[in-house]
Amino acid sequence: MSSLSNSQKLIIEVKGGISMADAIDYAKEVVKMGKICNKNTQYCYVTEFKDKTMVYSDKNEKSDKLTIRRGER
Repeated sequence: MSSLSNSQKLIIEVKGGISMADAIDYAKEVVKMGKICNKNTQYCYVTEFKDKTMVYSDKNEKSDKLTIRRGER
């Protein structure tokens, strides 16, 4: 059993009429890139996909948060 200090939490917030299934695909692409911002402690601040879907990353004290929306900057 792993200790709680090794646990990770990712919050995914979906806005703009994107299905949860699609949102998970976008989140997966960002997570696959790894934590490349903020001295390698945070996912990419902003990732824009060809269909104008945007993924914004925030780093909280105990979790990472990805906000996914389409057509807004």
